[in-house]
Amino acid sequence: MKILLDECLPVDLRHSFSVHETHTAEWVGLKGRKNGELLDAAESAGYDALLTMDQGFEHQQNLAGRGPGRIGPAGRAPCAAAKFGVEGFSESLFKEIGPLGIKVTIIEPGGFRTDFAGSSTQLSEGRSEYDSTVGAAVRFQRSYNGRQPGEPAKAAAALLHVASLSEPPLRLLLGSDSYAAAEKSALDKIESDRNWKDLSLSTDYASDETYI
Repeated sequence: MKILLDECLPVDLRHSFSVHETHTAEWVGLKGRKNGELLDAAESAGYDALLTMDQGFEHQQNLAGRGPGRIGPAGRAPCAAAKFGVEGFSESLFKEIGPLGIKVTIIEPGGFRTDFAGSSTQLSEGRSEYDSTVGAAVRFQRSYNGRQPGEPAKAAAALLHVASLSEPPLRLLLGSDSYAAAEKSALDKIESDRNWKDLSLSTDYASDETYI
């Protein structure tokens, strides 16, 4: 996975979005099934989807990643685009198959001590004009590798726990960094929406107008 959008080739972008193709292939195999939960995963540490089923028990967990899944960070454009897509896909799927008794959970992990920030990522600080944005993100990732707060074994235990619940959450943040970043992003969005509320509402028809 390349970190700088300017340096991405079409094949890199296809790789980022290939998770959707995997989801489609998996979902075909579930047609006609009812009851249970669906665990659908598009992990921030990779692009492979994970499907867990156990005899009538279906629960799809989507590991979208709190950064690229909820936030568009510098140096993560292709990844963020794919993960935002996974979030929207999962939320729509949740509403469509919920009445069938199938559950969907979007897992949003923060930094975990895996190989995601190591050899599995091709890092490039890019041109000088990107130094304060993409370059800074690359340097941070290099320095953060091996110091992430998340413990993979505990994440696995959390996934198994959520899979066992009769009423799992639609979204679940994993890790203190994930929670803090998602909370800040949500509050920032609320504040911005409120600041621009008057302009947003001004585009409606006047109350005495008739829509034709």
